[in-house]
Amino acid sequence: MDKFSFISNAHPQYIEGLYNDFRANPESVEEEFRQFFTGYEFASTNFAEPSSFSSDEFKVYNLIQAYRNIGHLVADTNPLRPRKDRGAKLSIQHFGLQEADLKKTFQVGSELGLGPVSLERILEHLRKCYNGTIGFEFNFIRNDEERLWFKAKIEQNPNFVQTGIDKKTKILRNLNKAVVFEEFLGKKFIGEKRFSLEGGESTIPALDAIIHTASNVGVKQVVLGMAHRGRLNILANIMGKTYEEVFGEFEGLYSKETMGSGDVKYHKGYSSMYPLDKGGEIYIKLSPNPSHLEAVNPVVEGLARANGDILFDSDYSKVLPILIHGDANNQIGFTTDFDEARSSDYSSAIASMIQAPVIHVNGDDVEAVVFACEMATEYRQKFSKEIFIDMVCYRKHGHNESDDPKYTQPTMYEIISKKKNPRDMYGEKLAQQGEIEQALVKQMDLEFRNDLQARLDNVKQKGHHL
Repeated sequence: MDKFSFISNAHPQYIEGLYNDFRANPESVEEEFRQFFTGYEFASTNFAEPSSFSSDEFKVYNLIQAYRNIGHLVADTNPLRPRKDRGAKLSIQHFGLQEADLKKTFQVGSELGLGPVSLERILEHLRKCYNGTIGFEFNFIRNDEERLWFKAKIEQNPNFVQTGIDKKTKILRNLNKAVVFEEFLGKKFIGEKRFSLEGGESTIPALDAIIHTASNVGVKQVVLGMAHRGRLNILANIMGKTYEEVFGEFEGLYSKETMGSGDVKYHKGYSSMYPLDKGGEIYIKLSPNPSHLEAVNPVVEGLARANGDILFDSDYSKVLPILIHGDANNQIGFTTDFDEARSSDYSSAIASMIQAPVIHVNGDDVEAVVFACEMATEYRQKFSKEIFIDMVCYRKHGHNESDDPKYTQPTMYEIISKKKNPRDMYGEKLAQQGEIEQALVKQMDLEFRNDLQARLDNVKQKGHHL
């Protein structure tokens, strides 16, 4: 149990000595203890007059710290199946507490901003914060200011509320563009490889959230690097490449415009000005790269560094590099199961090497995805540091659209075949909440599908005249 916290139940005299040091000179004890003792004194002064510390208070404090440290291990972040048991050991019994303690009031609730409350209420709050569709890894970071920032963001807003129907409608429209675009390509260009975004359509509202948040906190340029999966969708629905250009490449109309041996359409880059909701626009660039080789990563970092030096007088807060890569396409790497692909719990385990926090999020919960992206962007700008967003999703098809994954993963793809896409799930959620009419989803679908068909007809007509 000691590994979860710097407070040891076995040494109450040591804690008492630290408290005496705190009363003599608060700066003489570590920040975590200082925060705890400050909250304890506040609660003692305003709500009770205990003569000494109760060992049960420290048991509950250990529980709180454990949720902050490893709550992500049991968070609901996988849209296909429950996370495997990683031995998180978050039961109250593991901390020396019993069912009878659930109704007892604990002063340490002030650590969560709740004041003196029951253990039952503390657990409810902790589970909302750390066991929902978002999981957080941040408490290993040594910088006190960063940890306190994370705790405030998480624990003061445990429902991760998205405010305003306009924002929710925008998220829905972005999801609709992602879903309909992939379905349209699949029906009109049967058998063509496109490495679709299906199963991970929340990427489109995610990138939109990052770009808008970045602009709000001072970013002037965004440089993006990614693998081939989902690139066509991002080119069309984020980068601003016209649907006619995408369809024309499928129709083979632009092959003569490429010098040399050329490259396939889902390897190409693009740059454009991205329109902002508040007015104005921001420059975004997607770097081209062959296949899924991550040689593009240092290229993107180099571009961001060079632009920061040359255009913004070495003010790197003005340029935001974003690197996107699938964890072996999530869930499965061609035929390798995720639990056989590495020895770590997550592909993002490398983050701890550079003291970078990680936000794990369920790709089916698009509002949680948007919250995670906004939070990550704010963190990067505030602390000028890297941060990982581990959006757990899946691929609807195999490695490409001509591959049948049911041969190697029949159980998983039986689950996938029955799943609704994130747009339909979100539309139903908003309708149940009374925030939109269910007919709006059908209307969005029809309008966008008709628009794409009209653009494809124009491209085909153009092709007849070449």
